[in-house]
Amino acid sequence: MNAEFKRSHAIAIQEMQEMRKFQAKSSREMVELRNSLSQTEKMIGGMGNSNGAMAQEFFFNAIFFGKRKLFGQEFDDAMPEVRKYFKKGG
Repeated sequence: MNAEFKRSHAIAIQEMQEMRKFQAKSSREMVELRNSLSQTEKMIGGMGNSNGAMAQEFFFNAIFFGKRKLFGQEFDDAMPEVRKYFKKGG
């Protein structure tokens, strides 16, 4: 019985060591995944900002240099990167 117990104990210790290695590896992989997701989030946010800037420039140019009419709406003037808008004569 004593020999059986020692063998079982040795197996249990070996399995616990393997589990600790697996947990350490999983923890490292989780950190890598978080970092990767953070970088992806920044890239997607940057693309959204870039697309917004391109759209803003497109509409500004269409109104300022175009016929002052866009999607059926007439505009008196256009100013780049305006944060507030107001309607003339109204």
